[in-house]
Amino acid sequence: YVVYTKDTHYKNYLDTREGKELPVEHCIEKTDGHDLYGKVASINKEEYGNKFNINKETFGAYIEGGRIKEAILESKEIELVGVVTNMCVISNAIIFQSHNVEAQIIVDASLCGSFNRELHEKALDVMEGLQIKVINR
Repeated sequence: YVVYTKDTHYKNYLDTREGKELPVEHCIEKTDGHDLYGKVASINKEEYGNKFNINKETFGAYIEGGRIKEAILESKEIELVGVVTNMCVISNAIIFQSHNVEAQIIVDASLCGSFNRELHEKALDVMEGLQIKVINR
């Protein structure tokens, strides 16, 4: 299964709690900044039978019922990549681990990033402390 999230905000972003803490408009729904781009956009157009998109409105993905939750619960191994390591990646790693305590959760550090290198490294440390396997560090 491939499950991917799209950070999703709305025109009122700067009025939200997150927007007040991080006052940089980004990923506003129905704008170019919300769209996938480059190779990821072209791969997204290819047909994969086990691909799921989650438009997430906060750091962690809301795990809906149906096939998305089923994909997570059935997996023996879940690998996460993305940005921002110290916000979304760590939140989703913990959520996925909480939904499937027997799955090996893996975070590929070489495919993650943050606006703050120190927080990136600290987040990887915390995830390792939570028995999440961090690779390519």
